[in-house]
Amino acid sequence: MVLRNFVPSVKDLFAKLDQPANAGHLGQRPAIFTLPDKFGRGSIQRWHLRPGLELIINDLNFREQLILERNQPVAKTTIGMSFCVAGRMQVSGANVEPTLEFKAKQANLGVVNSTKGRICYGANQPVLLVHVHLQPDALNLTTEEEFEQLPSQLRNAIAGDNTTNYHQSSTMTPVMNATIQQ
Repeated sequence: MVLRNFVPSVKDLFAKLDQPANAGHLGQRPAIFTLPDKFGRGSIQRWHLRPGLELIINDLNFREQLILERNQPVAKTTIGMSFCVAGRMQVSGANVEPTLEFKAKQANLGVVNSTKGRICYGANQPVLLVHVHLQPDALNLTTEEEFEQLPSQLRNAIAGDNTTNYHQSSTMTPVMNATIQQ
């Protein structure tokens, strides 16, 4: 059984995603948020795998260009790994300079301290993104020495410094691509 959530608007779709995951459904089944037909096709699946770890799959195709303004507080700093299988989208906003572009065959690592900003999806362009969201305390960095091995900008962003942004992009390796396809 899956949890299906039909939402009346795109804004409601993303607002539901900003809500904390339901810990009672650890790894059992995804919550599926379906895009209203009048806006396009697709859904977002959200798997809460264990405390501090989520898998989110965006499979969306909007009829018209969508620019979504977001201004939701983040309950906890999140480390995000994103893998763009198809399409492209742009993200801009608080502490995001320059605008980030997620495009096909690209892997991204970043830290989210705020959802304040803008997301832009193109018209009639299928977008397939696989996100892994990880809470910093789920990293199990047991000593200060382990934490100090991370790049300083990443350490500052993980520590919740809202003025510090961390983002890295690279081309997906064949192994990454094969894993994401599975």
